[in-house]
Amino acid sequence: MAEGRIKHFGFSFHGEFEVFKEIIDSYDKWDFCQIQLNYVDTESSPRTPGIKGLKYAHSRGLAVVIMEPLRGGMLTTKPPKEVQEIWDSAEIKRSLAEWGLLWVWNHPEVSVVLSGMSTMEQVIENISIADRSGPNILTLKS
Repeated sequence: MAEGRIKHFGFSFHGEFEVFKEIIDSYDKWDFCQIQLNYVDTESSPRTPGIKGLKYAHSRGLAVVIMEPLRGGMLTTKPPKEVQEIWDSAEIKRSLAEWGLLWVWNHPEVSVVLSGMSTMEQVIENISIADRSGPNILTLKS
């Protein structure tokens, strides 16, 4: 960084909150981190530090990049029954991808969302969803 070869210094993480916190606290010059987060993986687990990790990283001034917002596409096929019931009761109808991506972008601590795409149709849909996204805008009525 001192030589100007690296502009931002960060890390990608798969693991539980306590280890994530230890890594963040071990170095005071992190600029960003990348974690998995989606509406299924909200609690700390071997896969993600969860929402607690998202909030902690943000509180320490790190930009937070989210990977796997749709869990590799699994959340676009069949959501958990409890989740589907909530979405079915919503006034506005959305695709499974839209619900999942908007859920992630709804968190003000999120800086960037990496949404995996394998077709041009998915690229177009994800761009359209991103255009309607933002912190604290997701409701069942809008």
